[in-house]
Amino acid sequence: MKVKNPMDIFFNLGNKVTRNDPGRMADFNYAMMWIMFIAFFSILLTNVFTFIKLVSTDLWLALRALAWAFVMLAILWFQYNALKQQREIRKNIKLTYSKLKESKPEEKKELVENSVEEMLDEFKK
Repeated sequence: MKVKNPMDIFFNLGNKVTRNDPGRMADFNYAMMWIMFIAFFSILLTNVFTFIKLVSTDLWLALRALAWAFVMLAILWFQYNALKQQREIRKNIKLTYSKLKESKPEEKKELVENSVEEMLDEFKK
């Protein structure tokens, strides 16, 4: 019995979730981006409320919370832009695959084999 490489197992986890469907993968990525955005936003709110609560009692801890709030604000800026891009990617993938499903498959054409002389004549032109 052949033992599977742990790295192969790890990188195939995504295929199990999305079943190699680009539409499902786009939906999954979009949902994960929302979860990340909400998580960083909650950390930002926690640091802002901590700053407000501690500003009158412990200025050092309050400033530390404010500094982390600014860090979370910077991360949120990048998360927001990534979320916008993921939304556009998701829309484009959905649009592309809906058009592919609507279009009819092309009829198969018979392959015509050229003779060696015909192929060589094309190089002479």
